[in-house]
Amino acid sequence: MKLKSLFLLLILLCPAPFCKAQIFSGGQQLSTKPIDVTNEQIMLFLFLNGNIPIDNNLNGKALYRDQFDGFDNTGKLKSIGNTTFTYYDRFSWEENFGKIKSIGQIQFTYYDRFDMDNIGKLKTVGGIQISWYDRFDRTELLGKLKSVGDMPVTYYDALDGRENTGRIRSIGNTVFTYYGRFNNDYIGKLKSIGSNLITYYYNGTDSNAIYSKLRSIGGARIIYFDEYDADESQGKIKAITGSFTGPESQF
Repeated sequence: MKLKSLFLLLILLCPAPFCKAQIFSGGQQLSTKPIDVTNEQIMLFLFLNGNIPIDNNLNGKALYRDQFDGFDNTGKLKSIGNTTFTYYDRFSWEENFGKIKSIGQIQFTYYDRFDMDNIGKLKTVGGIQISWYDRFDRTELLGKLKSVGDMPVTYYDALDGRENTGRIRSIGNTVFTYYGRFNNDYIGKLKSIGSNLITYYYNGTDSNAIYSKLRSIGGARIIYFDEYDADESQGKIKAITGSFTGPESQF
């Protein structure tokens, strides 16, 4: 299975490896509200065989939902450029409420109450099946990402050093690396996905409002509201420029 482009989907990396991503409201009249658009250990989605062609479209100004878009998901990301985001609402299963339903034409589904080991975790992206380790696997793997389509997921272990133990090492043949002890500002954060380098805003040279936030993925640049903008908007995504597309990799 080929990977045409690998995209770290949802913009903000928190310090802990593969924890939840968050995007915040940019509307002045809205309260700041985090959006859980990922599941525990997955912050990225794959553009497999062109089935998830978001990378060339996810470019432009970020807009957020307000009261005119309905009450269920007020404050959540509405669009970036021409790519729209939708969410599960009150008419969906309770465990799916507020989660990403679609990005552009790509649909997202989640494991439900009939899959107790993985309830609420991502099940499909487009036609790509996502699986997770469950009670029938080794205890230390329980709840971790197991496969994406027909591609297995591997993890760093103690032999790779304590810093990376438990983090995703590869999906198929695409390798993940992380910033280590020589990069104190970014230690533990994702450094590269295959040939696509990931960078973050610097301490001391960039605004405190955006320090340590994601700066670039491959050729794409993420821009945030900073100290020159309204206080309630500072640190929130303003726009994305450039393309996430990198050299084609083979899984």
